[in-house]
Amino acid sequence: MQIESSFLRSRVARRVFALFILCALVPVGALSLVSLADVRSQLTQQAERRVRQESKAMGMAVYQRLLLLEAELLSISRQHHAITPTAPGDVPTEPLPSTPGFSGMARISGDGATSVFLGELQSIPTVSPAQWALLRQKKTLLTTATDDLGARRLFLVRLSDPDTSAVVAQINGDYLWDLAGSMTLPAEMSMCVFGPAPEVLFCSPSAPATLKVQRVGQGEGGSSSLLEWRDEEDSYIAGYWAIPLRYQFSAAPWTVLLSESRSSVLAPLASFHYRFSLVVVIALLCVALLSVNQIRKTMVPLEELGKGTRRIAKRNFSTPVQVKSGDEFEELAASFNAMASRLHQQFTQLATIHEIDRSVLSVLDPSRIVDTVLARLREVSPCQGLAVLLIDPSDRTRGWLYARLGPESKQTTMQGVTVTEAESRMLTAHRDGSTLLQPDGTGAFAALSGQGSVSLLVLPLFRSHDLLGGIVLSYRTAPDMHADHLVQLRQLADQVAVALSNASDLAERKRAETSLRESHTQLEAAMTELKTTQQHMVQQERLRALGQMASGIAHDFNNTLSPIMGFSELLLIAPQMAADPAQLKEYLQTINMAAKDAAKVVSRLRDFYRPRLDADLAGIVDLNSLVQQSVKLSQPKWKDQALANGVAIEIKTELESVPSVAGHESELREVLTNLVFNAVDAMPQSGSITLRTKVDGDAVRLEVSDTGTGMTEEVRQRCLEPFFSTKGEKGSGLGLSMVYGIIRRLRGTIDITSAVGVGTTFSIRLPIQAEAETGTNHDSHNMDGVRLQILVVDDDPLVGRVTGEYLRVAGHSVEVVGSAAEAIRRFSPERVHLVVTDHGMPHMTGRQLADVIKKISPDTPVLLLTGGDELEPDGTVSQAVDAELSKPLTMGALRQALSTLRYPKSLPAESQKEIGDAA
Repeated sequence: MQIESSFLRSRVARRVFALFILCALVPVGALSLVSLADVRSQLTQQAERRVRQESKAMGMAVYQRLLLLEAELLSISRQHHAITPTAPGDVPTEPLPSTPGFSGMARISGDGATSVFLGELQSIPTVSPAQWALLRQKKTLLTTATDDLGARRLFLVRLSDPDTSAVVAQINGDYLWDLAGSMTLPAEMSMCVFGPAPEVLFCSPSAPATLKVQRVGQGEGGSSSLLEWRDEEDSYIAGYWAIPLRYQFSAAPWTVLLSESRSSVLAPLASFHYRFSLVVVIALLCVALLSVNQIRKTMVPLEELGKGTRRIAKRNFSTPVQVKSGDEFEELAASFNAMASRLHQQFTQLATIHEIDRSVLSVLDPSRIVDTVLARLREVSPCQGLAVLLIDPSDRTRGWLYARLGPESKQTTMQGVTVTEAESRMLTAHRDGSTLLQPDGTGAFAALSGQGSVSLLVLPLFRSHDLLGGIVLSYRTAPDMHADHLVQLRQLADQVAVALSNASDLAERKRAETSLRESHTQLEAAMTELKTTQQHMVQQERLRALGQMASGIAHDFNNTLSPIMGFSELLLIAPQMAADPAQLKEYLQTINMAAKDAAKVVSRLRDFYRPRLDADLAGIVDLNSLVQQSVKLSQPKWKDQALANGVAIEIKTELESVPSVAGHESELREVLTNLVFNAVDAMPQSGSITLRTKVDGDAVRLEVSDTGTGMTEEVRQRCLEPFFSTKGEKGSGLGLSMVYGIIRRLRGTIDITSAVGVGTTFSIRLPIQAEAETGTNHDSHNMDGVRLQILVVDDDPLVGRVTGEYLRVAGHSVEVVGSAAEAIRRFSPERVHLVVTDHGMPHMTGRQLADVIKKISPDTPVLLLTGGDELEPDGTVSQAVDAELSKPLTMGALRQALSTLRYPKSLPAESQKEIGDAA
């Protein structure tokens, strides 16, 4: 009972027991499932084969009876013709025989007259002309009819002799479907015979009502197959066979359907299941009993070993493990007891060494460390005398010997000793181990020789590579020590060396800390002063850089605004200029071009905090046309302002036919404008500026030459550096650095040749760019004829109005609202085809509005207008935005963006057709 209780409490026993049961249960269970499935399959296959065979057998029996009835009908029709009176009043020569297969017979003449001559007939079926034709071919017809009660009646029709009349015989159903006679149905089976749908000719009394409405396909005569059907109580396996009637009886085949319930088919499975389950349970019980027996034999020794382990964990080494199993467990118990004895000895020694280590390492005074070692070392290794030798680090030939002489001595003595070179070499040679010496009464260990010692065990003490001294144990007889005991003593010596080193290091560290604390105080004062100075210098440098940058941006922006203000003011003060359409168009184009350049200057500010977008990629630029535009755009500087200052400057152009180059018109126009303005500033006493273009290999060269003051070599080398300027307060030093950055970004080069008093030539070389290599490919469609319902959202009424006018001019219907909240209220997927929204708006940004729109209508596109704030505060980018445009808008950019969007299915049909045709 005790073993059983222990067995139940053991997790290992439960795990092994479960494994035994599982190993038995899995194959037995798998075998059970396979066997049950196989038996079920075999019973089902046998039932299917049985119903198919029985359906065919019953069909053949019905067919044989029909053939017998046909032969009987033929015989009776001939006898009837022989005994039929030929004249009125004649008496039949002999009576007709008994006909159990027919319930009645009648004669049908060609004109439709009928006469019953045998039995009784409730009604006589009519014979169609087609059937008369078959009868004249000596065919026997099999027909059916329905009586007043809805029952099916079967008739055989045969042409009698002579061929002017036919004999109709009603088949006796009891004879044809004689299930109690030769056509006995197998037990548990039901039968139904189906004619052409929806005729049910016969069903056995045991046939379920659901079987009577089963419909099987009308196949050719002699074909058979299977089907399954079910009612509310059970499922059934059915086999059917088509009786071949077309050739013999000129009728559609009948289908004989035999059905057997699946419960009766699988009835033998219940007894098999019971017997098989009983066998499985017996097998599992046998496995359980055997496993319990084997587990008990294993767990008793393991339990004893476990108890012994727990006793050792409680430091109880006195009680051995008792196992008498006569196998490997008994040998394991003996080894365990030997190990416990050895552990008891080692544990005692380790406990003592640990106490020594703790005492030694917790003391930082060398004399106290030595005294602790001398006081406790005898507990680890009983000996006659103990001593610790410490060598003077300043004089390696001198040392101090701390000793306790005698086995009972508790008094530590110290004396100065001389350390010979031989003793130093001996200690060095055994730095990682120990050595046994025979005392000779001389040297550093002479004090230990006078106590009757015949052997000395020396353990050297080292600090890194420096010899500190050694620990010496004296014995009256040569000690026989185990290797593990020597290793423990060596480890103890190493711990003592570490403690002595720490004590020495601590004293030196205290002196270093005092010095370091003084240096730290001085350094803190210096760092505070340096940090203050550094912050002041950084603040001044930031203000200077910010001022230079603002001056440069203002310089470029003012240069770009000059033609806008100049030409617009000319149109305002001289309205008659608007009468000339060509001149008005030229002025407006120049103003528009300058405004775009101003927008480009502003957009450069965004380059400091966001990467370039796909829309910023380079396009194709006609360099000659750009030179002409730049000359006109810079005219207020080189002509008007120069003349006002009494300076006459002439601009010449020497333009050859050159291919297009890659770049932004606005950026290259800025390059030319900066170079022209620098040239004007370099000619305070009049002069000329020449702009040239020519082909240079696989590139186009653009040269801007002036006859100004020129540059020294030092200025020429530094003129492209940011913030470098020779104009003093008038210059920012950013113009030429921006020119250099634009040319480098377009994979071009810039060369400068200059001479003081002669002039300067800037030579720019730009690679030729084919049109197919530029830009970013976007799937776009033609928007001509497309009319959209667009919702414009912008908190700035003027910007919203301009955007709306752009879209109205493009032919779209526009509604402008001033906030995201109002846009959400006005938005309807059925009415709005596109949402154009500003990004920076109060309460809700454009990207947040796009997220809301997409949740309402995922198919409605959203176009975002940004003015430099295209990122959310957390740096994320919404996926709800379909396209982005930077402000200020242009009609070309807006049309391009509209042509790349995909519009919802609610777009008007004519607009959808326009987009589809263009695509």
